[in-house]
Amino acid sequence: RIDLNIENGQMISSKDYYLNAEIIIDGAGVWPSMTDSVQVKGRGNSSWSSNPYAKNPYRLKFAAKKKPFGMTAGKSWVLLANAADPTMLHNYAMFTLAGALGDSVTSPCRFVTLRLNGEYMGVYLLCEQVEGGKTRVPIDDGASGSTDTGYLIEFGGNAYDPDRYGFRLD
Repeated sequence: RIDLNIENGQMISSKDYYLNAEIIIDGAGVWPSMTDSVQVKGRGNSSWSSNPYAKNPYRLKFAAKKKPFGMTAGKSWVLLANAADPTMLHNYAMFTLAGALGDSVTSPCRFVTLRLNGEYMGVYLLCEQVEGGKTRVPIDDGASGSTDTGYLIEFGGNAYDPDRYGFRLD
């Protein structure tokens, strides 16, 4: 379980700026428990801006690398709401399958329950934030004068089309 207690009891209303918070991770005797300072904000594009669900995704940023629930060490983590997936299994299944098939950049993930300022928010999927780097997604920027061969693609703005199942690409 994760408890996030935001400074002054504020609510997360933006994905543009971080709020200071205390995080309490209860490992339930399976993983180490921890209490630490963290910064938290909203995250996502379509899952934040046009989310028809009351359940929002969040991004966590620690000052130093942490290993929540025994996962790999990292500073940036995400709490995926999986609000559009009634099974809450799609992301977990694909991350687990990619890891089993040898994808070295797929971070492990854990299901967690989240309480925000004491209020139960539901079940989330805690994962490391996808980023480029030497120990992260290996993006080859190419030597000077050569062709770039590595890319990390992110949809910008709101690509979700509520009238269709899927995304629009303009």
